[in-house]
Amino acid sequence: MRNWWMLCLLVLAACGGGDPNARGNNPGEPPRIIQWNRDPLAVVFRADVVGGERSAIQTANYIPPCTIYGDGRIVFTRANPNGNMDVIFDVLSDNHIDDFVNYLTVDQRIFTYDEGFIREVPQSVTPVYEQIVLEVNGTRHVTDAFANWPGSYFAEIVEACQRLAPTPRLFVPTGAWVGAVPIASPDPLKPTILWDNEAAGINLSGIAQDGTVRWVESSAILSLWNNVILSPGDVQFNDQIGIYSVSLQVPGVTLNAPAAPQQ
Repeated sequence: MRNWWMLCLLVLAACGGGDPNARGNNPGEPPRIIQWNRDPLAVVFRADVVGGERSAIQTANYIPPCTIYGDGRIVFTRANPNGNMDVIFDVLSDNHIDDFVNYLTVDQRIFTYDEGFIREVPQSVTPVYEQIVLEVNGTRHVTDAFANWPGSYFAEIVEACQRLAPTPRLFVPTGAWVGAVPIASPDPLKPTILWDNEAAGINLSGIAQDGTVRWVESSAILSLWNNVILSPGDVQFNDQIGIYSVSLQVPGVTLNAPAAPQQ
């Protein structure tokens, strides 16, 4: 059985084409069975929870349970004893990624599970469900909880992904795309933070008026990170001009964040 799964990887390698961003294509470098796009924002692997009724702000601020990017970075989340969330990152070697893809292919038989949700009867509200994406050798494979996984399948893979990090560290952003959307009817039950635009160097009312996100590199990014990303619940920001929901998109960390502007 193991040889059959290794054959599966060899077939994928044969179909991988000549992607110039794939690994193993440098002159003099021996061919490798497993290749992937080395772009820093390319997703090699992602374990995600999708669906439901997330707002645009919630989607922008969301960080999947575990993602491996093309440059070897791994980013994942875990709860801390304070009830908040930690965002952890590390850099994996090629061998780490090789071993993980082998684990998914041989031990977890990921290629025997397809994308089941697309066969479900459409519903007015998309259910929340688990999804796994693996993109190697030019092939993007998607599977989800509607594919009749074993009960602990997703949890086991997320745990294995997070264990890959040899020196896991807390992630601290230095820059991010900041967005602000006015709240027409603020919720008195939600936490509200008084925000000083001038002191922070981040003008929420100006960003909201522009109607687009703005790249910001400021020490105040940490305040937004702690209150928007790491703390549970939807926080409202009051800058004495308006009350806003705030998004914080960090490239290579939050879901589908745009690349940082070129300097």
